[in-house]
Amino acid sequence: MLKHRTISARLGLKRMLAVSAATAALAGGFAVPATAQTATPDSPAAREVPCDPTIPYTKVYSDAGDRCFADGGVLEVRIDQVSRICSGNNNLNYGWRDNPDQDPVHYEHLDAGPGWEGNCRSFTDVPGNTTIVYLALG
Repeated sequence: MLKHRTISARLGLKRMLAVSAATAALAGGFAVPATAQTATPDSPAAREVPCDPTIPYTKVYSDAGDRCFADGGVLEVRIDQVSRICSGNNNLNYGWRDNPDQDPVHYEHLDAGPGWEGNCRSFTDVPGNTTIVYLALG
């Protein structure tokens, strides 16, 4: 049974976002984390970092340039024209749309994987302007 869960997201200001059981069911049973990780000196929140090919960051490949993310937590993002996403050394839950502002949001998971890229998902088979809207790194 899916329960009502709350996630914390960052996009400028921290805010709480309620996710109902109905939304989770529409997302195909995707489990949204109960809470986002809170930043502490020993455990920073998820954040965008400069890409470095020698560090296995979570990486989003887009026509506008690659973007990398590190540390555990939840981020709301808007990355358009995505061709591929890789988990790096993180377990990754993410949400994406076929086109910006077009419902539904599809939720998927990639396990942390071997090598520098981890496990990857290609969006070359998705018509439109694939847009990543949610990242949960763990």
